[in-house]
Amino acid sequence: MKAVKLQLKLVPVLLTLLVILLVVVIFMFRQVPGNEIVIQGDMQRKNSYLEGKKVYFGRQETKEFLDSAIVRDGKFRLTVKTGADFVPFEATLLYATGNPAYPYWMLGFKNPYRSKTFMSNFYADKGTMDLVVDTSSSYRKKEVIAFRILNINKQTEAAFRMLAFQPAGGAGKDAATSNAKIIGMFPSSMYLLKQLDWQKKSLGDAEVSTLLSEFDKSVHQTPLYRRLVKHVSFQNKTGNAFPSEITCFTPDLRPATKLLDHEKYNLVVFWASWCAPCRHEIPQLRQLFSAHADKVNIVSVSIDTKEHAWKRAMEQEQMPWQQMLLRRDNSFVKFDKTYGLNTIPLWLLFDKDGTFMASHTGLEQGEAAVNAKVASLITTQ
Repeated sequence: MKAVKLQLKLVPVLLTLLVILLVVVIFMFRQVPGNEIVIQGDMQRKNSYLEGKKVYFGRQETKEFLDSAIVRDGKFRLTVKTGADFVPFEATLLYATGNPAYPYWMLGFKNPYRSKTFMSNFYADKGTMDLVVDTSSSYRKKEVIAFRILNINKQTEAAFRMLAFQPAGGAGKDAATSNAKIIGMFPSSMYLLKQLDWQKKSLGDAEVSTLLSEFDKSVHQTPLYRRLVKHVSFQNKTGNAFPSEITCFTPDLRPATKLLDHEKYNLVVFWASWCAPCRHEIPQLRQLFSAHADKVNIVSVSIDTKEHAWKRAMEQEQMPWQQMLLRRDNSFVKFDKTYGLNTIPLWLLFDKDGTFMASHTGLEQGEAAVNAKVASLITTQ
């Protein structure tokens, strides 16, 4: 009988403990979401410039918006769900200006590791990032606003420290040791992996391969890591010649292995829908096509990772020449290792036999514009 009474007395206690445990679990999941990116901003006053305006959270590489929120009482909260294949990415925050001339304006971030330095991008990762306004001022009729990040994640810290690798023979006693040490500080950094991709030509295949092995295993399954592994293993034995056995995709996503026309000169242009200089170069290509379509076969090759963005850009631009999509596969590796696709727009000119003639990276005007330059090259042959 006494045992029954004791058990009855313990019931309320156990229920109370269960309630407390449940509250703690709920609080933990709300504060540190395991499958979400949460950005919380605080302007520290209700009548700030951003009050009532919409703030956007975007992916820097593709320029797509992932979430938006209206600033109310000086605060905003942005949330993005992540999947099982999530990879931290370079991100940006913008606000809607209400001015058609410049509809969006970027928000900045104070860099605590560099004096008097502000950054326009950060790295989005799972968890919560808290922002508090640092400065707000007018500049050329635009409101320039910068935040302090109260809890900088490791991905953003690596980027804000602006770390870079030393090429062999560079400054320092041992470049290889210094480079490995950098990765040792941030072994899961997507910024450093992108930096390795950017510097791969100056570092060389052997050093890139060594540095890849220094990254944490969590990075090994990312698309960029796998592509870099393929990059160092591919041996370009043909110089500037157009790569063999490549596959691109037509607008209806059929594979295409033939890009060059051996009856004409061939201009291959690498671009992307999110690349503003690439879009500004299209009128020049249109002029070239109008004047020399009988002599030059133009092929625009997009490196977009979002097929819908590529197709939307094609609808907007209405380019009457060949359009191809280059996926991030072995063909991408071959083009990248042969010509370098880190910077676009990039155009390559080949003669009727497929022999490399010239190339140029970036947007130019006047006599250096692609239409003027290519016209000059094909008329002097």
